[in-house]
Amino acid sequence: MELYLVSFVVVLVMGTLVSFLGERFQIPSVFLLVFMGMLLSKTVAFPKEFIYVISTITLVIVAFEASASFSINELKKYGTHTVFLSMVFLVLVLGLLTLAVSKMYAVPVLVGLLFSSLVYGTDPLVVLELFRGKRRKLFKIMELESLFNTPLTIILVLFFLGLVTGEVVVGSAGLTLAAKIIIGLMMGVAGGGLLRVLVKEVKDHHLLNLMVVGVALASYVLADAFGGSGILAVVILGFVFSKAKTARVELKRSSSLLTDTLHIMVFFLLGTVLIINPTYMLGGLLLFGIYLLIRGFAVVLSMPHSTVREKLLLTLHVPKGLDVAVLMLLISSEHNFVQGMPVVINLGLMFVLLSLIVSTVAAHFITLPRA
Repeated sequence: MELYLVSFVVVLVMGTLVSFLGERFQIPSVFLLVFMGMLLSKTVAFPKEFIYVISTITLVIVAFEASASFSINELKKYGTHTVFLSMVFLVLVLGLLTLAVSKMYAVPVLVGLLFSSLVYGTDPLVVLELFRGKRRKLFKIMELESLFNTPLTIILVLFFLGLVTGEVVVGSAGLTLAAKIIIGLMMGVAGGGLLRVLVKEVKDHHLLNLMVVGVALASYVLADAFGGSGILAVVILGFVFSKAKTARVELKRSSSLLTDTLHIMVFFLLGTVLIINPTYMLGGLLLFGIYLLIRGFAVVLSMPHSTVREKLLLTLHVPKGLDVAVLMLLISSEHNFVQGMPVVINLGLMFVLLSLIVSTVAAHFITLPRA
């Protein structure tokens, strides 16, 4: 126990230092944290139970943050473009990228669908950071898209993971999915309603912060215990909670420190499971190129009246982040023995790193005229 505690403190202290250096020299902290995990993989070790708990808590916080950050007014204004782009891209990715992964690595189609759904979404935190303060319509669409597809990514990945591992039987998948949705919706609405009451009644901000995180985790656990979708419950809870006047303020207060801590732990732990293999590196580059072509085709189909620069920015700005990382960590800790999972984990990490590089470069060098 003491060894694990020492390991936790070492990772947290070194991770904080590495994050500071990354910010100082304008290097994404993700690269440094993953590299640190690779270097210390033989020295620092954690039990699977710890990794599972960290992964689950992070998953809940990410899903809750994304859904609770929705603005109803912005959704009404930009929702049509956002949803159309997201759905077109989702259909193309699940079809074409799945085919490419299945052929290149000889994995089952379900594993290909799992990987495609994993890399479908974009990280709202990265989008908000790169385009902070910019009010152009295109940036609002990108921001809303990232908030929309993050919960959808998590739900799809967990569903396909259940099919791959046999936890969800293909023949009864429809009935199982319906039950998960109904129970998840009920738990989410109940939890969201409770949070809205607490926001109005509880005046102590510290206590309210604990309640926000506690209710989100409780909704996930209860929905899962009753056979529902825990993540869907958290997403619905976030939507309901977002309508409260002080929701965004309390959300930032309650999750910023926790999210930073989990960010360090997740990317470090992910580095410890990375396999350095030329096959993954070369294949990852090729698949990422195919992914960008699919994204570009989706942008052209769904945003035909945009300028060439706008289409290019929408195509290249597809950053992956904490949501993808924690899903890969969850898969590696619980299901690494399943056929094709090492492919999903290592190609997924390649996509995270490549997408952050391409997105950062695109955000800095593709300038748009003033609206």
